[in-house]
Amino acid sequence: MQRPPSDRVALSDVSITAALAQRSPRAPNWQAEAEAMQPLAQQMARDPESLLQTVVDLALDLCQAGTAGVSLLESTPEGAEIFRWVVIAGVLASHVGGSTPRHFSPCGVCLDRGTPQLFSYPERYFTYFQEANTPIVEELVLPLVTDSDAIGTIWIMTHDAQRHFDAEDVRVMTNLANFTAAALHLRQRTTQELLAANLNLEAEISDRQQVEAALRASEEHLLKTTEAAQIGTWQWNLKTNEVVWSLLMKKLLGCESIPGPNSHEDWVALLNEEDRRYMEAGLPDWIQAGKDVDFEYRVKIPGTNETRWLRSIGRVECDRQGQPEIMQGIAIDITDRKQTEAALRESGSQLQSIANLVPDLLWNSEPDGSTNWYNQRWMEYTGQTFEQAIGWGWIDAIHPDDREGSAWRYRKAVEQGMLLQQEHRIRRHDGAYRWFVVKASPLKDERGKVIKMYGAATDIHEQRVALEALRESEGKYRSLFESIDRGFCLLEILFDSTETAYDYRFLEVNAAFEAQSGLSDAAGKTILELVPNLEPQWAEQYGRVAKLGEAIRFEANVTSMDRVFDIYAFPSGALGQHLVAVLFADITDRKRREEQLRRAAELDAFRVTLADALRPLTHPVEIQATAGSRAGRVPQCESGCVFRNSRYRLRGRARLCQWCDTPERQLSARFIQRKGTGGTPRRTHDSCVRCRCRSRSVPNAESDLCGNSDCGSH
Repeated sequence: MQRPPSDRVALSDVSITAALAQRSPRAPNWQAEAEAMQPLAQQMARDPESLLQTVVDLALDLCQAGTAGVSLLESTPEGAEIFRWVVIAGVLASHVGGSTPRHFSPCGVCLDRGTPQLFSYPERYFTYFQEANTPIVEELVLPLVTDSDAIGTIWIMTHDAQRHFDAEDVRVMTNLANFTAAALHLRQRTTQELLAANLNLEAEISDRQQVEAALRASEEHLLKTTEAAQIGTWQWNLKTNEVVWSLLMKKLLGCESIPGPNSHEDWVALLNEEDRRYMEAGLPDWIQAGKDVDFEYRVKIPGTNETRWLRSIGRVECDRQGQPEIMQGIAIDITDRKQTEAALRESGSQLQSIANLVPDLLWNSEPDGSTNWYNQRWMEYTGQTFEQAIGWGWIDAIHPDDREGSAWRYRKAVEQGMLLQQEHRIRRHDGAYRWFVVKASPLKDERGKVIKMYGAATDIHEQRVALEALRESEGKYRSLFESIDRGFCLLEILFDSTETAYDYRFLEVNAAFEAQSGLSDAAGKTILELVPNLEPQWAEQYGRVAKLGEAIRFEANVTSMDRVFDIYAFPSGALGQHLVAVLFADITDRKRREEQLRRAAELDAFRVTLADALRPLTHPVEIQATAGSRAGRVPQCESGCVFRNSRYRLRGRARLCQWCDTPERQLSARFIQRKGTGGTPRRTHDSCVRCRCRSRSVPNAESDLCGNSDCGSH
């Protein structure tokens, strides 16, 4: 029936019990465990037949397992021992009733070793598990032992590769194993005793002593079971006021030394004063109404300062006349749970206090968007009360135009399990809407499903308004930037290691830049890439603007570009960014026209002055002398040519002197000498006062060439 284990896999390969001591245990859930054990104890007394199924259901839930079950030892007709899966819950529930051999199964290994055992993928060794076609990531098996007799095992399995069992699972399963063993032992003993009683009744119906003994034994075993589960029992006779406590109940109350019989007043005297008033006010009505009671209370342990929290569950039973006669029930210690709850409340109170100090609006909500917590800042800002804001009330505070889009983005964030970030407007208590940036982070369970969204809304109204104003300003700036006819550029000044500016890069240029500068495709390039022979003083000058942060305006003749510019340079950006903005215009044509007009004006003025001076004169010598003296005021030629003869020293100006190419205003006698053969100077004729030039410079000369062959002006 069962296949032998693989030759390549040994039992030691699948047994990983030692790993339990190395894993960090998860936090215990005392409240869930206590709430689960209470109905279990009641079921033991009322319906023991279905108890095992309840136990495995609890194991499945408390340990977050995939499958849980109980296997009991049986003997086949052939005498072989097997484990029968008597109850199963979870993934493999359909295999209930199946069996595994005693000598070749995880349950057998557990009983042989007598301690909890953990297996990893046991189907690799116990190959018959492979027939289930469901991988078993881990299996935790615990023995069921009563009176030193091993009767079976209780076990849990995980089929999720992310779920691994730890010491907390061992602790929970140990409690369930003890409870199960006690229940099984009780059932076995009860069954055996009832069978014996039935045999005796068949033999002698009048003999009831064995039945009574069986009942007493059943009660004793029930008592042991409740003690194993740390459950105290009590019974209050409402007519005699006598109270019977179990030994464990006395321990829970801290009154083991108080002799019986006890009364209801003895129990009331142990209660905390606040709880005593509550019980005395409500208990009579509960009893008269025949209601089941479930209440929590504090007891003061006699002789100590200890206070213990207990939870009692009781039921009223009436006599034949329908009058309340007996109230009986159980009690469990919930001190640890209460302390945990108090710690959580304190932590929550601290968190709330901190959250109220935060200027942001904070909340948490369900995946569907329903909100159940806010910080105080939300109420202060919106003017809503907590009752108005809870649930879906927050929607009223969102701007109507933003609600649909915000809700859609929230749903998408939940569906994708992603961080939500969006902007929308939230109404202030005075009716004004302000812009907020909203962020919400998902909280997921172990399966990756979003179970909570924690959010915060930060006021960004001023930033948003400023951004809109900036965009509007940038639009105006861009329109102006592109529409002006002067060239504009934003420069990044480049400095070397000595903090000397050596080049600059064009970061941005306007449409008129190319027309004004003659440089195309300049953005992103440096000036030396565009004009390699540019004079270095340009980078240095812009570098001073960047460093000193002072604007300058000047006109400059850029020889390397053969252009004259009108330039206004001013610092831009933060100090240290080395940014300079330049607004400029090409004024080359204008400067040339101005120079021509200036020269023409000077020549016209000279002519008028000379004419005025010569008009009253009649003698040639006077005319010549006056003309000679006035000629010294004639605008000088660009080459600075100077003319001399034996009687006069005259200065003339012309556009281009054919005889010389000397610096302006340089005086030299060689200009009155012709460069003849042998370099011998020749004296100019006394009456020749004309420079051999392309344009006239001395107005009293009658011809371009002197008639005297000895004149050096020829």
